Amino acid sequence: MVTAFLRRILAGAALVLCVAASAGATVIEYEIFDLTDSVVGEDLWEYRYHVSGQSFPTNYGFDIFFLLSNQFTFGDMEVTPLAPNADWDVISIQADPNLPHDGRYDALALVDNASLVDPFSLSFIWRDSGTPASQPFEIFDDTFAVIEQGMTIPYVRDPANTVPEPGTIVLLGVGIAGVLVGNKVRSRS
Repeated sequence: MVTAFLRRILAGAALVLCVAASAGATVIEYEIFDLTDSVVGEDLWEYRYHVSGQSFPTNYGFDIFFLLSNQFTFGDMEVTPLAPNADWDVISIQADPNLPHDGRYDALALVDNASLVDPFSLSFIWRDSGTPASQPFEIFDDTFAVIEQGMTIPYVRDPANTVPEPGTIVLLGVGIAGVLVGNKVRSRS
């Protein structure tokens, strides 16, 4: 009797986990464009960032880092980037090898559920070899505590590939529910 009750509790908990859990990770995808160089000897590029998987309340935001290890120096980033829309305040903080301090693109939500429809963009001078690629990012709350970290990934334009993968908790919950149901069916026969 106790084991049947315990199984029901575990099955209910597993189902709640499956319904309530989601992958929930913020995704920042980037597009990269090689722009026409305005100064001889400087290789001008632009990142366009597409952010998803996160709802940004007022004063939450994200930073994308321009690492010193990628040869960024003071003045390489666009000084006054434009916000994608009125829901955001964006700034660039220049890399400074003398401190040492990585550069960063900082976006702060000015309203609850700030719109992510428009891409964020920043032009910069690329001093490293090859093509610019993934960058580390951090999501922060209204106290500037980091609540998530990750790496930007290439932007995927193919709508057929936009199906999110289930989170670990969801998969675990489905597995537990399957075992419990299997045991229940087996015990009845």
